[in-house]
Amino acid sequence: MSIIEEFVKYLGINRGLSEGTVREYRKDLRETQTWMVTNAKVERWSQVTKENIEDYVADMSLTGLKPATIRRRVSCLRTFYQYAWQKGLQKENPAKYVSTPKVGESVPRTLAQTEIQAAISDTSIDAMTRTMLTVMSETGIRISELRNIKAWDINQDEHTIRVHGKGNKERTVYYGAGTAETFRHLHVPGDTVIFPLSDIEARSRIFWALRKHTGAERCSSHTLRHTWATSMLNAGADLKTIATIMGHASVTTTEKYAKVAGVKVAADYKLYSPTYHG
Repeated sequence: MSIIEEFVKYLGINRGLSEGTVREYRKDLRETQTWMVTNAKVERWSQVTKENIEDYVADMSLTGLKPATIRRRVSCLRTFYQYAWQKGLQKENPAKYVSTPKVGESVPRTLAQTEIQAAISDTSIDAMTRTMLTVMSETGIRISELRNIKAWDINQDEHTIRVHGKGNKERTVYYGAGTAETFRHLHVPGDTVIFPLSDIEARSRIFWALRKHTGAERCSSHTLRHTWATSMLNAGADLKTIATIMGHASVTTTEKYAKVAGVKVAADYKLYSPTYHG
């Protein structure tokens, strides 16, 4: 009998849990096991680390699972590892101190990079829309900031764009190879608006382009901003850097992205950053 089957049998007999509850525990553990093998490349329960479980929590948040479901799965893991410890099969409980989202707490919705790239590469979508997708996915700027970019705001040598954010506050953002290739063919007067669209039209174009390749009902231009921030966190950027690039007045606003990338990021930032005063 596998350790999972031993465990759920223990729950039913020794702890008197209902058949339905036992079934949910079995399902949660099987799904967790599949995720660990596929994503963390971990073959044995004894090899699972606290960091693996934190990544799992972040991934569940990304896929839209409710906080209550995530909390239940982590609670199941804690109980499972406690059982394995009592059986002498486990030296520690890696799920013991893993934080989970509070019930009712929401996290920003994000998209997979492959979904965004599929939309950018789709030649059936008009060139301006694909350019907007490229710029937003590489810079994390707001749709309102995108619409106000003029030719003289772009520095092609430094790969930067001067944007005007909320309260007309000016800042500099950076772009990558996709945007560089697009702007390389840009030959217009300096005061020319690059994306001369109304707010509604710009948002609509982004929505339908993303909807075509994600199937998600909620895939607004702001989703690209959320995705950019989360990707930066996952790559190792600290919250202060991301807050500055995004034009957030306070790093507190940026912290919500750490709930997607993994709560450990926020904790480490507060602990080690010399500029954080929380």
